[in-house]
Amino acid sequence: MVLTGDGQVTAASEAADIVILGDDVSRVADALAIGRRTVNVGLQSI
Repeated sequence: MVLTGDGQVTAASEAADIVILGDDVSRVADALAIGRRTVNVGLQSI
């Protein structure tokens, strides 16, 4: 689940997989790219 918002702590933000501060949905692509790079680095270190 992806949540966009103003950064207030809510039950939804604690349950979300990705929390993006602000209402810019284009940042979802950035978050996915960071996640993919993180997984690749982790796999390379095994």
